Amino acid sequence: MTKHIRFNHLDGLRGIAALLVVFSHMQQFFGVAMGDDGKFTNEGTLYSLYRMFFNGNFSVCVFFALSGLALLVAFDRNYDMAVIRTSVTKRYLRLTPLVFVSVIFCTVLFSLDAYRFVQANEVIQSGKWLNTVFPKEMNYQEAIYQGVIGAYAGDFSYNGVLWTISKELIGSIFLLGLAGIFYKEKYYGVIVLIISIYLWVFHSNEGAYYSLFFLGSLILRYKKTSLCPSLFIAAGLFLGVQNEYSSFFLWCYHSLKDNGIGTYVELGLSMRCIGALFLVYGVFHSEKAASVLGCKPLKCLGDISFSLYVIHLAFVGSFACWFFLAMQDVIGFKLSGMLAIILTTLISVVVSHLLWRWIDIPSQKYASFIAKKIENKKHVVVSENSELPNS
Repeated sequence: MTKHIRFNHLDGLRGIAALLVVFSHMQQFFGVAMGDDGKFTNEGTLYSLYRMFFNGNFSVCVFFALSGLALLVAFDRNYDMAVIRTSVTKRYLRLTPLVFVSVIFCTVLFSLDAYRFVQANEVIQSGKWLNTVFPKEMNYQEAIYQGVIGAYAGDFSYNGVLWTISKELIGSIFLLGLAGIFYKEKYYGVIVLIISIYLWVFHSNEGAYYSLFFLGSLILRYKKTSLCPSLFIAAGLFLGVQNEYSSFFLWCYHSLKDNGIGTYVELGLSMRCIGALFLVYGVFHSEKAASVLGCKPLKCLGDISFSLYVIHLAFVGSFACWFFLAMQDVIGFKLSGMLAIILTTLISVVVSHLLWRWIDIPSQKYASFIAKKIENKKHVVVSENSELPNS
């Protein structure tokens, strides 16, 4: 398997994960399509399957595990510390342009009175999530703050999906720092396991998310170890789709409860974290996965995955809700709900492609340029200091 194919199918996995997040945020419209008289329902086999297979939190766990692997690919080749330094330098610069643009875009839609999520929720009656997907008041000063700093400090009210961005930045930097010190050592895996256990025990759910970066890096560090990829893919998918309504989850939950066994991390999240690691491990080593996930359409979807992730919620709160309200009396609740999902997804993909081309690609190049400039400047300073006489 060539390195090129390997990158392609990991990108394909990332793209599918991003698309599943989009679908997970439109379950209200699917619930309407499955209900009667335009009212949301969370009952029935089809809705249960929708919730299982379009699990946005599982996708996020996959993102973090993939980041842990992908961040160290260049360093894994020759253990060049310059790679670690430049990666740390450019991480914020690489993430922020799209974060900033997404928050500003959400605020522009508010200024144009384009959101219809409150009105849609009054009809759908799906609970409080859709009704609170965006704040009732938004302004550009706060948008600029959230886009540049706030989202990394936990203030992501203008674009709710950005709850992950601080974890992405912090987890990445800590992983790079750890790898710079210990990655080439034989006991790197032991250190990662100790850190991960500590995070799970003392930092609960938050710690579980951060542990995915470190544990994901083990897949790359011990890449020569390949154990039945297909089995790991199947087990990863099985664990990843579990939720509080699934039979296996309920069996595990009651078995632990009846025996007085508690978990430091929420049981569902534990399953999704383990499932994400299994899935990424299996896909990384699988020739069959390479041929399927490495195809050009999925590779392209992987390219726009970050853009798709940060921008889609704006269209859920605006276009999807507007379309449903406008068409419910024309074509019926069920069809308008399904079309809202399909059309919103298509619009999100098209806009994500434009953002990828005009924002994401230039920001990656700019981040690399700045990081290399700083690295070269450090080399000049070191070179000059090495020529100074001893005092």
